[in-house]
Formats: sequence, structure tokens, C-alpha cells
Amino acid sequence: MAKLEKVKVDVLDLKVGLYVSALDRPWSQTSFPLQGFQIRSHRELSALKAVCQYVYIDSQKSNFENDAARQQILNSSTADKRDVNKVRKSTKPLDIDHGFYAFNNNLPTSAQYQRANEDLVRVSDSIKSIYSELRAGTEIDEAKLNQASSILTDAIVKMPAAAFWTALLQEHDDRIYNHGLRAATWALLCGRHIGLEVLQLKRLAQGILLKDVYRLSGKFSAQTKSDPVLASVSLLRESNAHPKVIAVVKYHCERFNGSGKPFGLLGEKIPFLARIASIATAYDLAMYPLKDQGSAKSPSQAAKVLYNQKGKAFQEELVVEFIEAIGLYPLGTKVTLSSGETGIVIKNNPNRRLKPEIMVVKDSNGSDLDVPHTINLSSVEGLSITADLPSTGSDNELKSIFENSVLSLASNDDKNTGSGGFIKRLFRSESAAAV
Repeated sequence: MAKLEKVKVDVLDLKVGLYVSALDRPWSQTSFPLQGFQIRSHRELSALKAVCQYVYIDSQKSNFENDAARQQILNSSTADKRDVNKVRKSTKPLDIDHGFYAFNNNLPTSAQYQRANEDLVRVSDSIKSIYSELRAGTEIDEAKLNQASSILTDAIVKMPAAAFWTALLQEHDDRIYNHGLRAATWALLCGRHIGLEVLQLKRLAQGILLKDVYRLSGKFSAQTKSDPVLASVSLLRESNAHPKVIAVVKYHCERFNGSGKPFGLLGEKIPFLARIASIATAYDLAMYPLKDQGSAKSPSQAAKVLYNQKGKAFQEELVVEFIEAIGLYPLGTKVTLSSGETGIVIKNNPNRRLKPEIMVVKDSNGSDLDVPHTINLSSVEGLSITADLPSTGSDNELKSIFENSVLSLASNDDKNTGSGGFIKRLFRSESAAAV
């Protein structure tokens, strides 16, 4: 029986000593030798995993430890290690403390909103300054980064509603940059919900704010051969960024079932903060897609995207916690009611997630109301949300409603708690289909 020479192998199965004779893409799109090469180090392994999904090895030129190792590689040539529909269960429970921070469901006051706006400007200026310094070839200003993440984290911890509205209403002048700010906000809200300590929240925020640093450094183009994730990691290492921040950047594109990039890590091998970052990033991109990434989804549709990927792209338990933290209909969500009226979610009911408090702004004929009024759906029998609407990309109308009407309703509400198994009940049918 003739020995196989050219064998297709998933990059997850590659070992030092194997001889790569062909790639899954033209050699000219990579930095590897044109005539093939033998893998001599783990650095070369990582480089292959960063740019390829599979390669072809020459079994005659490869060095195998023994016959068993050779047979294992040949057997793996038919296996699909990147099955995006593969379901993986968690091997250990999440360390969660819902009572670590006081529950806060109050409407933001004008003073809180003003402060949150000022905080966002400071964070924005600091991060933009950091990117400018990186483009100039200087190291990251650690003090400036710490200050920015501290401001953002402090706002989320102490006045989450004000911080949420501020992130929601920010100007859309730079899609990638604003995506980072919003995704960091969603991730911090989730982290607050599950009880992450402040230092962890800061590292999480820093990682998400810097995850696209290579794309925003002025060095990225469509013809760039480097993987953007690993290129960002390289930039951050050169700038002496904190290892936990680098880990968020390095692994936020990994997927819980091993189908992610660039390393194909499985399950809990993906750092915890990076798992949160991957969910927050996917959620934001579903609602605010970048150029050529499809149409915008509504918040409930974005939540359904996450839920349908539980146990696949994302850790099941963490998806549930994220949706409970953000809400099925987050603050600011534009909704239509069964009465035909249109409104905006201004307050969530943690015990009845489908029944938030709504500010009605349009009547059943679609005409603007002279004086918007509020309805607590949990107190009105027979009235419900029939649909929520995606962001149009221009939130001037929403901003006007919030600043002119919602802020005037701010009051010291009684503390309210509880969430339970709402998310599991809500998506039961989708859960069955997904599994």
C-alpha cells in the first residue's frame, strides 16, 4: 500500500516537526516561504493558526515522534475541528455573586446624566489620545489608560442607568471606535451583574477598548497580511500593556466550542474576561454592524442571536447572565405596543422582563404626542410589546426625548430585586431548536 504524501490537516492538529507543503490560501497572502517549510517552533504553529484554517502536510518530509503519532495525523485529516454548530457544556459553574453590588433600577437624574456625559468625553479623549500615541510609535500611557477605565467602571458601578443612556446616545462619527465604547459598556454591565471586582472590571474595559488597536493604529489595510488580533497583541506587548488586558484582546475571538480564531481554544481554556468580551462584542455588532456586515438587528433579535449560540460560540451560563444584565428590551429600545402606539423603554422590571416601563411618544396613527406619557406594562392588563425596532444609526430623536422628557421623571425609586429563570423560559423553543 502506497504511503500518503499530501495530507489535509486542520491547524488545530498541527505539531512541531510536520512539513507544510501547501496552505488553504495563496502563499503570497502570507509571510511563509513559497516552497513549503517544516514547523520548527510553537511560534510558527501560532502563526499558522492565525492565518489558516487548514494546511496540507507532506507525510514523507515530516518528522513524527512515532508511528502512532503519524497515524493520528492521518486520521485527523478527515475530522472537522471547527464545527460551528458543535455544542459544548461547561465543566465547572461560574463564580457569580449577584448581591456584590447594590441593585439600581432608578431613572438617571439630570445631574447624573450630565456627569456621565462628561465622563464619556474624558474616556473618549483619553482613548483617542492613546491611539494617536500608538500611531506615532510611542508606548501606551498606562496612567491615561487606567484613568479612562476607572472613569468608565466607576460610572457603571455607581450609576448604571446614566452610563447606559450615555453610551447609547453617543455620536456615531467613528463606527469601530464607538463600537468599542459601547461593547465595553455592555461588558461592564454584565460584569457588575455577576459581581466582578472593580479591578477585573477595569481590565475587562481596557481589553475591549484596545481590542481593535491595530485596525485603528493606521497600520491596517485590506492588503495587510497580519492577523488583526495577533497584530494588536504584538502592539500591546511592545507598549507594555498589562497581561490580563492583552489576554482579553488575544482571545476575544475564540469560541466556546473551539470554532474560533486564532487558536481554536475550547471552553474554560478561554480566559473568563475574554469570554465576556466575545459576547459583548457580538451583541453590539448585531445591533450596530460595521460596514458590509449586514443590517442592524433590534435588541431582542440581538439577544436571540446570543441565545441561539449558547453552548456553541458562547458559554451557555454566561449568555443567560449577559441577557439578564442588559435586558431583553434595554433602556432606550424603541417598541411598538399592541395598542398600535410607539414608545421607548425607560425602565426595566426585573421580575417581569417582558413588561418594562414605557414612555409613549406616538399614538396609534403614528403621530407624535404633544406630551409623552408613561405606562408601566406590568400594571396594565392586556397591553404588551409587539415588536422592538433596530437603531437607525441616528439617535437625535431618541436623545431629544430622553433629555426633554425622561430626565424629568427621575425619582428615588424603591430597591427592587430578582430575575430568576426568565431567560430560559423566554427562549425555551429556541433552546430546543439550538440544541
